[in-house]
Amino acid sequence: MTLMMAVAAVWGVLQLVAVSWLTRSVRLSTVLLALAVGVYGCGVATALVELAYTRLYADQSGQSLVTVVNTTSYTVAPWVEELIKVSPLLLVGMSPKLRRQWGLTDFVVLGAALGDVQAQAQGRVPDRAAESC
Repeated sequence: MTLMMAVAAVWGVLQLVAVSWLTRSVRLSTVLLALAVGVYGCGVATALVELAYTRLYADQSGQSLVTVVNTTSYTVAPWVEELIKVSPLLLVGMSPKLRRQWGLTDFVVLGAALGDVQAQAQGRVPDRAAESC
């Protein structure tokens, strides 16, 4: 099932690449690199930040880890995930050369590549908080 979800995410990004073929200026290799950064960069960074946050908050507040993870999953985690997903695009946007060269379509396609696959990577990371307490 996980493999099918990953294939569906990649297929969706490739469809965006095909639809935007005439209007984008980034190459297919750049989009594929964004897919890899989304999985291995943003996905891992998000998991580590959420893991560290929940453990620290549980230790400092005295609440059980299960309670903290359950509360964090709908309060803090979505904000962290979205900020980490958009951070590579913000870094690229700070470069004056790329900002002048890339159009809105380029940012949309790369944002989809970063975010969609990173969300799939997050879905594959099992949360062991409930099992460890």
